[in-house]
This record gives sequence, C-alpha cells and structure tokens, in this order.
Amino acid sequence: MAERPLNRDLLLENPKTGAVRPFRDGFDWILFLFSGVLGIPLFLRHLPIWGAVFVGLWIVGLALHWLLPPRLTLSGELVLALVFFVLQLWLGFRGRQLMLRSYVARGWRRRERAPRPRQGRKRRP
Repeated sequence: MAERPLNRDLLLENPKTGAVRPFRDGFDWILFLFSGVLGIPLFLRHLPIWGAVFVGLWIVGLALHWLLPPRLTLSGELVLALVFFVLQLWLGFRGRQLMLRSYVARGWRRRERAPRPRQGRKRRP
C-alpha cells in the first residue's frame, strides 16, 4: 500500500472514542535531543521497540568498562556515542512518520483538516 505524504493539515481521529488530535510532520526536536535519555520519549510516543534499543545501548555502554581492556574503553565509548548520535538524528527526521504508523496500527484514522478560509484585511470605515 502506498503511503500518503504527510502534510501539516492532518488530523488523527480515534473512531472508538471520537478523540481528535492534530498531527504535524517535519523534524522532531524532542526525539533528536532526548531519545538518548533511556528512550523515555520513545516509550511515551508509543514506540517501545526504539525505546528498548536505547535502553540496550545504555546497558552496552555500562558493560564497556567490564568487557573492554582499559586502553580500548575510550574508543568503545566514542563508537557508542556516534551510534547514539546517528540514531537520534535519524529519529529526528523519521520519528513522526513512525509515530503516525503507530497510531494507525492502533486504530486511529487519518482525517484531512478542512482548509481555512483566507481572510482579507479589514478596511477602516
């Protein structure tokens, strides 16, 4: 099934409860900046697999001190920091699309927002 492009006039509607929430596309700064904090924003946005990936990376980071010899620990931490940064950057760009898929998989429907009428300038009498 072809995925429709995102736009800024998208609403998500829960058919069971009737709840409606606006959905914005674009870069997600919250996921970019804070995903590395044990994946908490990912769990809150219903992306538990990605949250678990970050928890796993934290565990790997803690285990580096026991698994690697002291002279290689710094190199391992640098590689892990690079992996964190690349994943956070990728989630910044793709995170909202993943969230949209998650909402649709849980039964939410896409509903296009009616375009707002353009209002001209009011003239003074």
